[in-house]
Parts: sequence; C-alpha cells; structure tokens
Amino acid sequence: MTPCTDEDCEQMDGNHMHHNRSDPYQTNLVEKPKTYEDALQWAADYLVRLVTERHRRYGHNLLRHGERGVVIRVDDKTERIMNMMNGDISDTVESLTDSWFDIAGYAIQAVLMRQGTFTLPMKRGEYAERQP
Repeated sequence: MTPCTDEDCEQMDGNHMHHNRSDPYQTNLVEKPKTYEDALQWAADYLVRLVTERHRRYGHNLLRHGERGVVIRVDDKTERIMNMMNGDISDTVESLTDSWFDIAGYAIQAVLMRQGTFTLPMKRGEYAERQP
C-alpha cells in the first residue's frame, strides 16, 4: 500500500492507504501496534512506501544540491514543525506526523547518496525519470 492525499486517490490504482492526517492509526486499515517493535516496523514500512512514492514522483531532484540540499530541506521541515507546534500554521495541508516522516525520509536519502545507491533503478523496471 502507498500513502495518499485526497487529490492522489483518483490517480492511483486503489492499492493505497487513506488515513487521518493527524493519526494514521485512526482508520480501519491500520491496526494499532501492540509492541514497540511492531510500532517501529509499521513506521519503517510506511516510510519505505512514502519515500518510494515520492522518489517516483520527483526523481533525482535531491541530487541537484546533494547532501547540503537535504540539510536545507530538513531545516525547512523543522521550521514547519516548530510553526505547527506553536500554532502559527495549521496542519491542514501536511500533518505534523507527515513532517516527521519527511525528515526521516530525507535522512535515509542522504545516506543512500553517501553510499552511492540513491540513483539505483527502481523495482519492476520503474525509474525515477527526473534528473537534476
């Protein structure tokens, strides 16, 4: 399953998870974990789906500025989180949880860049088409 936003639902093949933006467990499709390890596994699985979908959508655009660009994006997300926590902006477009997942995703992508594996082909012959 891949995560979606309302506008993405029509474009996807139905193999996706529609969730409450503030709490992904508030749905019949996701059972609340019973152990820390189960919760960690769910978060890791969700992150893989999220980062994979974004990589398909945006391609290798992170390579344009490399790790420094990732640092800038993480800083932007951190500012967004602080603004949401302070009540300066609402989470109607992107939830606080989504922002935390984005930071985790950027960190993993930076590691892949450092290891030289960020540009590997995607499974099933799918490639991230966009190049810097």
